Amino acid sequence: MVKYELRLMFEWGGAADESVIWGMNDAAKEKFGGYDIKLDNLPISVSMKEELMRLHEWHDSALNWEYPPDPSPWSTEEKERFLKESVQAFQKLREELGSDYHVVYDAFDYKQVFE
Repeated sequence: MVKYELRLMFEWGGAADESVIWGMNDAAKEKFGGYDIKLDNLPISVSMKEELMRLHEWHDSALNWEYPPDPSPWSTEEKERFLKESVQAFQKLREELGSDYHVVYDAFDYKQVFE
């Protein structure tokens, strides 16, 4: 039975270690101290934490910070590469967390949700 419901979602700005995983049910919020979850509080490997932080920083480079309404500076190829690598990280995250966790990846930049 799933105890904790989490959402992987890359948010603009914010700290890379706490703007990636979000608690979606009361059990997750209680266990991890709120809606945004610090990666150090999750039972995942150091390499998984590092990968999620790397993806967060990469994601932030998709925004024109000088004038955010402008189109992304990313090429179509870079967008596709980011999506591919982030989905791979999502799949590994689910494996590491195990059956007590239900994790979805909300790739809102791509208008897709992965379960």
